[in-house]
Amino acid sequence: DQTVDYPGVLRFGATYHPRNRLRTTFAVELERRFWEQLDSPVTSAFGDTLDARDTWDLRVGLEHLFYQNLPVRFGFRYLENYADPESERAIYSAGVGYRAAGFAFDLTGLLHRQTSRQEFLFDPSYLVDYRAPGTTEKVEDTIVQVVVGVSRGF
Repeated sequence: DQTVDYPGVLRFGATYHPRNRLRTTFAVELERRFWEQLDSPVTSAFGDTLDARDTWDLRVGLEHLFYQNLPVRFGFRYLENYADPESERAIYSAGVGYRAAGFAFDLTGLLHRQTSRQEFLFDPSYLVDYRAPGTTEKVEDTIVQVVVGVSRGF
């Protein structure tokens, strides 16, 4: 038997619908997770104890609906990693939608910019600048993602 504790979450959000002919929706959400308040220590998948920290997660979105009922969406998300103070992710997104015959077709492109700590991939003895075994390196990644969605409401 094992018990898993999840942190408390405090979430704030707001959505603004301007009252004009242009049908635009602006939404923002801010979330704080309290990892430091857990009674039991946070462990990784390998069983070692992590020095967890409280994290922020910010989401901002904008959707504009054109006169032909064609939605265009833009979004941004920033989130921190509870286990590593140098690890974070920023996600930018843009997408369009189309409705036909009761179906909703959506196409979204996402650009992820993330930093993380990873184990060194090569044998350190081959390097002139020797790094001790078990050390980690700061890695910056850029990921491009395309998401296609089809839904039907009843």
